[in-house]
Amino acid sequence: MYLTSLARRPLLTKACTSFACVIIGDSIAQAIGGAPYSIIRVLRLAAYSSTVGASCGHYWHRWLETTIHPEAPQCHAAVVKKTALDQLVLSPVMCAVFFTALKLFEGNPAGILPFLQASREKWLPTVCTSMAVWGPYNLASFRFIPEHLRVLCGNCAGIAWGCYMSVSCINQAPSAACAAAAAATAALQASQVQE
Repeated sequence: MYLTSLARRPLLTKACTSFACVIIGDSIAQAIGGAPYSIIRVLRLAAYSSTVGASCGHYWHRWLETTIHPEAPQCHAAVVKKTALDQLVLSPVMCAVFFTALKLFEGNPAGILPFLQASREKWLPTVCTSMAVWGPYNLASFRFIPEHLRVLCGNCAGIAWGCYMSVSCINQAPSAACAAAAAATAALQASQVQE
């Protein structure tokens, strides 16, 4: 059923799975952070993921497949180049977009600049953690996961990453952020072993 939906409506299917995975991930993050459950927060993050995240992932992976060694998309050189582009180009940009989108989805565009100034301290550590987590994941993903399934697999792995992002960037709970980062790394390592 999923593969049929993916073939007929790839972007809508990826948006729906992104939405569902973020609801799971942020609900876990809120439980870890100990804050009262906020459905508004969950829906904001899910809206971001299902619109910006899913569409960006969909078109980004298609572009990588058709541009980087399309004749041998899973060869060593292709995997390394795709991973490097993903981590050095897309990840830093999407991290800044994420911080900006948080304020837009809150309906507070005037708060973007002050928020970004305050988030500069979070941006570099978040990008570095992203590279540590998603770099190895992407090496495996670009080598073993077909392009049309990468957003789904990334969403599943992203449940752990979403917990980390929510706890470290939204909950403002450093000890929980460390626990979430450790859980994210462990979950991604386990998924790599199973692939």
